Formats: sequence, C-alpha cells, structure tokens
Amino acid sequence: MTSCDVLDYMKGMFPICYDEYSATNEDKTAYNKPGWKPVDNSTSDAELLRLCPKPWRYQKAEETATVPKWGQFSFYPGGGFVADLGYENVTAFSIIENLQNNAWLDRQTRAVIMEFSAFNPSVNILGIGTYFYEVEASGYRGPFTRTEVISLYPTETASYQFYLICILLFIVFVLLYLGRECFKLYKQRCRYFKSFWSWVEIFQVVFSVLAVVLYIVQSDRVTSTIRELQENVYANVNFQEAIAWHEADNAVLGILTFIVTAKLLRLIRFNEHVAVFSKTLKTSARLLSSFSVVLLVFFMAFLHFGVLIFGTGSERYSSVLKATYFQLELTLGRVKARPINDLANANDTFGRIFATLLLFSLTILSMNFFIAIMNDALIDAKDVINENELYDLVDECDWQSTKESKVRFDVISNGMQQLKVQKLQTQCREKTRAVQIMRLILRTVRWLILI
Repeated sequence: MTSCDVLDYMKGMFPICYDEYSATNEDKTAYNKPGWKPVDNSTSDAELLRLCPKPWRYQKAEETATVPKWGQFSFYPGGGFVADLGYENVTAFSIIENLQNNAWLDRQTRAVIMEFSAFNPSVNILGIGTYFYEVEASGYRGPFTRTEVISLYPTETASYQFYLICILLFIVFVLLYLGRECFKLYKQRCRYFKSFWSWVEIFQVVFSVLAVVLYIVQSDRVTSTIRELQENVYANVNFQEAIAWHEADNAVLGILTFIVTAKLLRLIRFNEHVAVFSKTLKTSARLLSSFSVVLLVFFMAFLHFGVLIFGTGSERYSSVLKATYFQLELTLGRVKARPINDLANANDTFGRIFATLLLFSLTILSMNFFIAIMNDALIDAKDVINENELYDLVDECDWQSTKESKVRFDVISNGMQQLKVQKLQTQCREKTRAVQIMRLILRTVRWLILI
C-alpha cells in the first residue's frame, strides 16, 4: 500500500512510495489481523477481539496513558500499536517471536518505542529508559536512547528540609514581588506599560508563579501515579506524564534564570568591561548582519546538498535537523572526530570533496571573518571609551589657575599621544596577525588537498 503520490512518468521506476512520518498520515486502523491483514466490516465485536490480538489493535494516547515524545527524526504525539511484554523473560521472548513471524515491523514502520523502568529504593530514584528505533523515508535507520530519573518518596533528611525551606522562601518572595508590582501598576497606571523593563518585571512575576504551579502539579502527578501502582502492581502505570511536568518546570526555571541574568547585567551596565562589550556589539552590528546573510547562504547550500547526497548513508545528514546541529557544531569547532572519513564512507565520490569545502568555508573562513569583525569592533570600542574619558576630564577641569591648567593640559596631551601610539601599535599587531592567519589558511588548504 502506497502512502504518498508518485508522478505518472516515475511510476515505472517507483511503483510504491512510502512517505515520512507525521501525525496526519499515521495508520489508525482500529483492528488488523496478524500480518496487517484487513478485517471484514461485517465481523462482530466478539469476533474482532478473537481475530485481532492486542498488538494489532490501534490504541489512542488516552488508552495507553502515554505522553507525546520527541525522537531523533520526528515528534510522536502518543498512541499506536502496543505490545505488552509482561514481567518474565519467557513471556517476552514468546511475544516477540510471534510478532516477528507475523511481520509486525514492516516497510511502513517509522518508529518502535520501548519503555521500561527500574526503581532503586536505597536512593529513592526511579529510572525510566526509553529506546527509540526510527526509520526515515530515505531508508536510514537510527537507534536512540533516553534515560530520565525522578525522585518518588521524599526522605526526611536535613538536605530535604533545607530544600523545602528554600521553596517556601521562594513562594514568599514571589508573593511580595507580585504585591510590589501591583502597587507600582496602581500608582503609574498606563505609564507602567511604556517602560521595557516593566514588561521584564511582568514576565519575571508570571514565570515565577508558573514555576510554583508546575512544581505543585508535578508533585501531585507523582503521588497519584504511585497510588495507582499501589492499587494494582500489574497495571500499566506510566510515569512519563510526571516527568513531562518535571521537564516543563525545568524549562520555566531556565527562562526565569535568563530574565534574572538580564536584569543583573542591567545593574552592572556601568562596569568598564560590560560597557566595552555593549559598545562592541553596537559597532559590529551592521557588519555582522551583512556577514550573516552570506554565512546563511553557504550554510543552507551545504545543508541541502549534504542531506540529498549523504542522507541514506551518514547519521550526521540523516535528517535536516541533525544536519543543522552537525554543521553548527562544525562551525563552532566542537566536533571531535573529523567528518571526512565518515562522509567518505557514505559516498566516496563526493565525501572528501564535500568535507574539505565544508571545513574550509564554515570553520576556517567564516569563523576567521567573524573574529576579525569582532576584533576590529572591540578596538574601536576601547578607543571611543578612552577618548570619552579624556573629554570628560577636560570638561571637569577648572581653567582659572594658569599653573594648574598647564599641568592638567600636559596630562591630557600625554594621554592623547599615548592613545595614538597604542592605536598604531594595535594596527601593526593586527596586520601581522592577518598575515599569520593567511599563512595558516594556505597551509591548511595544502594539508586538505594532500588528504
């Protein structure tokens, strides 16, 4: 059965087409016979249950008590065809053998997700392992594992008591902060919303309250799930929902930390290093914007070519998302293993050429251009700040005393001369560094050609 349309003039070469996974084209047939054989519409309900074992029936996310999951290649909203392997090895192997004999996994299978959990009572930690086996439309198959842990029962220790005290203090501070912002809103009325930092305060209050609410919901879900497990130890209990709330709480705390860090940077904006950094960004904004357009064109060109050529043979380019991550890491120089051999194994003709051009364009040229732009902007920012300090000194001087005026003028004049000398020395060093960089680039190109 084809799952996507094939052009008429291509049907002779590709009579069957299998589309990539999405929630809209997922097979949601309620009942199937073993081997994915269709069921007659006139079959009674009792006969359906007899002819169609449980692994061949589609179950919704509400029936399986599962939550949406992110894999390597796609997003899975929950639900599907579920095979319960039981609690014993003999039972599990028997079920797996039956599924294998009846081709439970076929050409249209896009993902197999296996979940298991283990509880360690000595440390009060529940570990949940999820194994993904995903198949791309291109034919690439990739395994992926994810391990998540969560604490179930609170232990009465000194550290846990301190943790509860910190949570209580956090809630108290959030309430006080909320009251202060409400009072400012009452006093300033509409003027309160005209300030950018007022909106920052609003977001801080909102995410603080949201963090408290998510913590309460997470604790409630853990408690209710444990209660379900205690009522029936053989029930299919899933802790994924509690972990999902825990991850949402961590995400909110991360956003809250970012907001607080931004406010802290605002408080120390008069610091010399922060002022230089801010001036550097303002000076380099125009050049960086034009440079980013060129870099984006190169990046997307390599991305599309890599996915088309190496999609079936290399994990790095098995999907657009993974290829984007790989090229970003390569641009930043964070890839430990060189990709030349990996891409050459996937496609011997284009592998080495593509990897060489990729390293030369993104890693060597692009990053050196970026560093040169930022370095030039940093030098200009330092010169501007130093000159502003001298001009401020001139404005603050009292020129009534001739003797003091001469001394101060000499100090300022010497300062100006030192600035000029430092600027000339810096320019000479930059020219020397540029020559060294060009020599390094030429040596690297020769080395890549020899490879």
